[in-house]
Amino acid sequence: VTKEEAKASAKDAVTRESQIAQVPGSPTTVAVLPFTIGGGDVSLQPLQVGLADLVISDLAKPKKLTVVERDKIQAISDEIALGKSGQVDATTAVRAGRLIQAGRIVKGSLISTGPNAITMTSTVVNTQNSATVGQGLNENKTLDQLFQAEKDLVFATFTDLGIELTPAEHQDVDRRPTQSLPAFIAFSRGLMAEDAGRLDEAARFFENARSIDPAFGAALQHEQSAAAQSQQTTTKIESGLRGSTEGQT
Repeated sequence: VTKEEAKASAKDAVTRESQIAQVPGSPTTVAVLPFTIGGGDVSLQPLQVGLADLVISDLAKPKKLTVVERDKIQAISDEIALGKSGQVDATTAVRAGRLIQAGRIVKGSLISTGPNAITMTSTVVNTQNSATVGQGLNENKTLDQLFQAEKDLVFATFTDLGIELTPAEHQDVDRRPTQSLPAFIAFSRGLMAEDAGRLDEAARFFENARSIDPAFGAALQHEQSAAAQSQQTTTKIESGLRGSTEGQT
């Protein structure tokens, strides 16, 4: 239901784009766009949604920002074909932020630069004037250091937004839902399948993530949700066919 509402809201926002653009978003309302994934390692492509989901979760922990839900961002992204080519240009990114009514957008990228080598970057953009906010992030890591790079990006984003964290908040943000990269990639594949409406497939990816890392709580939550949604869809179809020739068949 939430996803369908997000899709309907996205269509409505595009229809009323000229009106929405006249109302500036709050500087404490932040949207994290799907990451741009580059380089030759195609196995990392699912991280475009997985990393965005992780950053959204971390930015929301201190309760000092209004962070736009990923479903709404994905719906807007789909509606305006954001990132379909694997690239998110600045103009389209700002447009997405305005449609979501976010005052700031976070654009992240992960580039595979060699065997086990990555570069992670981020930029915070003011949707009102398209100006860059703060210094962003640009650092080189090994692929094994992906989760540390994500944390560095999140803390850099807080700094760019002028958000000061208490020691307890810093510790909370620094917690990692999993230490396993294979589990996280499987989880990211599940998110992609879920976004595409392939719920059975999504549930299997989430189950795979949890089998790799049994302590991966987010994978379990998404697995249960995808399985429940899939069952509801099946039940709805069966109910609609009841009493019909097709139903008897």
